[in-house]
Amino acid sequence: MKRLLYLNLIIVLILAGMMIMPGCIPEIPKPDLVPVNPNNWVNFCDADDSGNLRVHIKNQGMAAAGPSTLEVDFGQYGQILESVPSLLAGETTTILAPIPFGCFNPDCDFEITVDSAGVIDESNELNNSQTGSCIG
Repeated sequence: MKRLLYLNLIIVLILAGMMIMPGCIPEIPKPDLVPVNPNNWVNFCDADDSGNLRVHIKNQGMAAAGPSTLEVDFGQYGQILESVPSLLAGETTTILAPIPFGCFNPDCDFEITVDSAGVIDESNELNNSQTGSCIG
């Protein structure tokens, strides 16, 4: 009888251990913010007539993302920080970043970084940046 009880206990412990093994616990859905180029602009250069770079940000994750910060780094011409509103899963927004005076020397190079402050816990933290250039 004792032997059967011990055998049942061992089986239960083995089964419980299998349930907490990596891959057995379902992952919690997370957001994933990325810079996107919906109109396939050359070198991510979507500039308007008022001297702004239109930056398109998509939440390609499976959960909503809270507010975050966009950084556009124009190198020696400075960095622009802009607020990004909350985005539902699958939602895209467009943020205007003023292109600094003198950046077209002759071209204007930049790097876009979404969630630049790192406040959003994303499913992929490695796809937040994209380089680009507007031809002068």
